[in-house]
Amino acid sequence: MSEEGDYACFVVRHGEIVGLQHKDQLQTGESAWEPKYVHAWLSGDMAKPTTQRVARDMLRALIEYHLDGRHIHSRRILAELNRLHKVP
Repeated sequence: MSEEGDYACFVVRHGEIVGLQHKDQLQTGESAWEPKYVHAWLSGDMAKPTTQRVARDMLRALIEYHLDGRHIHSRRILAELNRLHKVP
C-alpha cells in the first residue's frame, strides 16, 4: 500500500481495499475511509477508537463481499464454541 498522502480515501471494492486519489471516484453506495485511520489499522496501531471502528467497518465490508449474500451467524457459532470449551 502506498503512503497515506497518496490517496484521498480508501474503499472496499471487489473484495479488496482500494485507494482512491479523488473522492469523486466513489461509486454509489460505497463507504470511504480516511487514509490516516486505514494506515494506522494496517500498521497495527489500534489505540484510537476511530481506528478500531474503521477496522471493524472495513472488515465487515470485506466479509460481506466474500460471503456473496450468504449469512454468517457469528454469535451462534461463538456461543457453541464457548459451550464446547466449558464441557469437562
